[in-house]
Amino acid sequence: MLEHTPRMIRRTVSELLTNPDVEKIAKHVFEKYGQKGKRNGQLSTQEGVQAIQTLIQEFSLPTHCADTASLLFKRFDVNHDDMLSFEEFFDLFMSMLRRAAFDKSTITGRNFFVSEVAEPVWDIWFKQKTLGQGAFGCAYLCKHKRSKEPRVIKAIKKSQSNIPVEDIEREIIIMRQIDHPNVVRLFGWHEDATSIYLVMESLSGGTLRDVLFHKGQKHVPIQEDWIRTVMGQVIEGMAFCHKLRLVHKDLKDENIMLLRQDPDYDKPFAVIIDLGLAEMFSHIEPRCAQAGGTPTTMAPEVWLDNFGPKCDVWSLGVVLYEMFTGCFPFIAKTLKRMAWVRLHKRGADWNLVRASPNGKALCQSMLTYAEDERPSMSDCLKHEWFKCDAVAKSKISPQQFAKLKQFTEETKLQRTLLLEIASRLPMEKAGQVVEMFKSFDTDRDGSLSKAEIRAAFSEIGMCDHNLIDKMFKKLDVNADGMLELSEFSAGVLVFFNDLVDDRLHALFNRRDRDGNGYLDAEEAKTFLADSTAMLTRDANHKSFDLLDELMQGGQTKIRYADLRGKLLGF
Repeated sequence: MLEHTPRMIRRTVSELLTNPDVEKIAKHVFEKYGQKGKRNGQLSTQEGVQAIQTLIQEFSLPTHCADTASLLFKRFDVNHDDMLSFEEFFDLFMSMLRRAAFDKSTITGRNFFVSEVAEPVWDIWFKQKTLGQGAFGCAYLCKHKRSKEPRVIKAIKKSQSNIPVEDIEREIIIMRQIDHPNVVRLFGWHEDATSIYLVMESLSGGTLRDVLFHKGQKHVPIQEDWIRTVMGQVIEGMAFCHKLRLVHKDLKDENIMLLRQDPDYDKPFAVIIDLGLAEMFSHIEPRCAQAGGTPTTMAPEVWLDNFGPKCDVWSLGVVLYEMFTGCFPFIAKTLKRMAWVRLHKRGADWNLVRASPNGKALCQSMLTYAEDERPSMSDCLKHEWFKCDAVAKSKISPQQFAKLKQFTEETKLQRTLLLEIASRLPMEKAGQVVEMFKSFDTDRDGSLSKAEIRAAFSEIGMCDHNLIDKMFKKLDVNADGMLELSEFSAGVLVFFNDLVDDRLHALFNRRDRDGNGYLDAEEAKTFLADSTAMLTRDANHKSFDLLDELMQGGQTKIRYADLRGKLLGF
């Protein structure tokens, strides 16, 4: 039986929304109940409610969806005859799912702070540079007008790109779940009459293709240690995605970027981008049938329209081969699927690979034609090749442990504010936090179990399991038994006052509309809105009490230093 935790329910909703067969699923239930009615091809209100309740039970959807459906019936009964055609029923069902997917009342953790921004996009962002332009729209390097923070904004035109709004929505649903240092993260989105604007991490190091080929032509030989580090980071990111039941489907050198320039080839930080084609696969049926991707990196089973997450392993195997040799392992002169499949069966030319035996062996295993015999992403991380690149332990000192213990004793507002800061923390600023997170993550799956936390603390002699369990519970905001990056970061940010100061000040500046260095009552209310809304599920419930605490003695505005002292105590 599937879990019924809030996280699993939200995932089920997301899987249905992104499932290419969702219309067939709805049609099957519609026809089951439609046969009971006398009017062929339509459902009465009562039959429609029964059909919705069946879908809720079969897919463990939120129970309040039934109430939502009842309210929506009149809206979708467009001819007001108290009957629903299949088209009306399906529109109602999809609307119900969308409401459940974006309902903040059931969201905890980083997802809560990744939301639609009400302000018009170009009122708060300044375009610095166009990064790319295509049929879908444009990608821009932008800077926040008040905080000066850099972001990439992907502007997707609703009408001119031939991309249905539902597909853009699917990309948002998928990207909201990402909380891993090596997968690009979404920070929020804007919408206007013509476009949807996705606000994402700014990556300044260029694509992996830029690194491999100087000015797009000459292949640059790279040390195997650098290749191993990059490949390990990318596989870790994809192992995390697969744990979320996400298949990328278009992994290639252009969809792997570096966080920053790495001119000496010594400290790469790789980030997977472009989840626009990504697809969710269900717990029950971990297969996909909606083929997509780039021919040179597509797995044989993708060409045959029946594939699972191991198609991403093949694609990364192609990238690894390319990094070793400077060329693709498979090139056909046609787009006919069987021509590509024949090449895949024949195998790559391994004489071109100049790498260590273990590096070559991993690449060969990733390009295994038979999907069942190909390793998973998690299997790849256990390969001998990566044992040369073990993550250095970043131990917590007893003094830091005392600070972490202090985190559990802070107010809920303080902990939530730290989670908000962690959720908006750009990777460029998060170096030490990420190093600590990865050193704890011994199985490299992108989240921390209680056992991993206990093991890390036992190394410094902290073996009070009751205290560690209490600490873990406070950090585990979404109560799923694992700590993801933002949850962990919210706790360890107490070690880095300068970083907290920097990020809180950036958040302050975003809310300081007139840039005068103070927040008035309305700006302060906006500053506190997300944190108080997460605590109370009602942004107006506690914000005025907090404002009274902040603006004591008849104050009408507050400066940053005073706000920081009152909220975080330093």
